[in-house]
Amino acid sequence: MVIVKIKFIYFYIFLILFVITKLISNHKTLFYWNVYSSMCLKQNKSISFEKFEIIGNKNGNFSGDKIVIMYEKDIGLYPFLNKTNDTHYDFVNGGLPQ
Repeated sequence: MVIVKIKFIYFYIFLILFVITKLISNHKTLFYWNVYSSMCLKQNKSISFEKFEIIGNKNGNFSGDKIVIMYEKDIGLYPFLNKTNDTHYDFVNGGLPQ
């Protein structure tokens, strides 16, 4: 229950910032909501993303159809270059990224 209250506090902070941005801005600002809010839905607490023009994943999922945050541990051993200093790069996992 405490986690749900904390999430709603963050939601209200976000909402205040959203309203301020809408009032002072003359261009369209896109907001993406990537919080694991399916827990709220399980407790019959709903968040109306559409009402505030917030883009969120279907059913409040953390990884979904609109936004996904990919962490290194989630996507496997992809090749990349790691900059060790101004003139040297280390090849990680076999080479250059595709």
